[in-house]
Amino acid sequence: NCSPQLYQQLAQSLLWADLLRTVHDTSMTRVEMEVRDKILTMIEDYGLYLKDVPAFSETYETMVSQDVDFPVRTPDEMVPIQPYQPPPPQPGAAVPTPAATPAPGQPLSAAAGGLFNNLL
Repeated sequence: NCSPQLYQQLAQSLLWADLLRTVHDTSMTRVEMEVRDKILTMIEDYGLYLKDVPAFSETYETMVSQDVDFPVRTPDEMVPIQPYQPPPPQPGAAVPTPAATPAPGQPLSAAAGGLFNNLL
């Protein structure tokens, strides 16, 4: 449950591409298959709940059309991803400055002064 900008950044990152490559790797061990199942559950959750991020919804729909076997889960095991709700302002808390907010189309890493550069 993050801001839409963070989901957009993830969808455009090398991390997302690596996760998809891992899912399609057929030379995995048992432990790696457990990781694959975790990635598939994330893809399913993001594809179902974050339809406004095309990379997530299109990836999920493509995998469904390719008959990819997603792990079977009970409704209790599904992660309910809620729309982002910014926290209410705290009394006496500093208000974010416009410089900390990326311009439309600008990556979060640029607005964060390179904070995310080593993460993605």
